[in-house]
Amino acid sequence: SYVYPNGDEIGFYGAFSSDDDVVSGTFVGGLLTGTVNAVWKPTDQFRFFYRRNFAPGQSWSLWGGFTGWGDALIGAEIRAALGPRTEILAAFNYLYPRERALQRIEEEAWFLGVSLVWKPGGTAREQCECGAFLPLLPVADNGSFFLDHESFE
Repeated sequence: SYVYPNGDEIGFYGAFSSDDDVVSGTFVGGLLTGTVNAVWKPTDQFRFFYRRNFAPGQSWSLWGGFTGWGDALIGAEIRAALGPRTEILAAFNYLYPRERALQRIEEEAWFLGVSLVWKPGGTAREQCECGAFLPLLPVADNGSFFLDHESFE
């Protein structure tokens, strides 16, 4: 990313899969018993973002981009310090699939989360989001780690 002198930031965020996972299992539902076989694949994400840093410990970000499957992505994030070591984080990520009609409903994915963040060794309020002591990558959550699956026999 590039940080402007006023603290605003523009950049690229990429999340890339390294492997797929094959899952086989049996389920029992009412009188039906069957076997499920599926391949779970992490979705590659390519996001371009704009981050606005306000007072220390407060920022918001907007992003747009695409996935490795050709789907569209839009999202936002807000961070606000609550105290010297705590902050609240609200995030949204929406995957708009490229498929048509009924397939689109199956492939659509979204995430909405509100988290309370505790920084044991850091200071949430006194440090802006562009500080040198922040982690390189955020912790993976359901918004940054979408999964796709394919069933097989």
